[in-house]
Amino acid sequence: MRHRISTIGLVGLAIATVAVTCNRHEPEMVAVGPDVQYGLVVYFKSDATHDQIETFWDEVPMYPTNGGHWTRPGVSGVLRVAAVQGHEGIAIGFFPNATQAERDDIKSRVRASPIVYKALDNVVPMNVKKLD
Repeated sequence: MRHRISTIGLVGLAIATVAVTCNRHEPEMVAVGPDVQYGLVVYFKSDATHDQIETFWDEVPMYPTNGGHWTRPGVSGVLRVAAVQGHEGIAIGFFPNATQAERDDIKSRVRASPIVYKALDNVVPMNVKKLD
């Protein structure tokens, strides 16, 4: 009797494990590219160097980890965008569930950077033709 209860328990555990495993959802696909709206598009001063922009990228929407970098909380990705009027740019995407505090943290970091020329909220990068 005790053996039967143990066997039933193990079978139940196996079924529960399979059910949980099969119920996993694939991550939702997120569109990227210059024709997609981003939460923040940042343009740098025309005299910002490549190294300054790379440092910005590594420290503002991202942070260093062991052996690389990771996006800050709320940030879904970062994309280099075409220059506008001589100003290099990047687009910063936010996850749909990013909190206002997470968004505000990134915006604050962007606006505090001395190499930022202009930051635009919720725009499609390829639609930006003028910054002035």
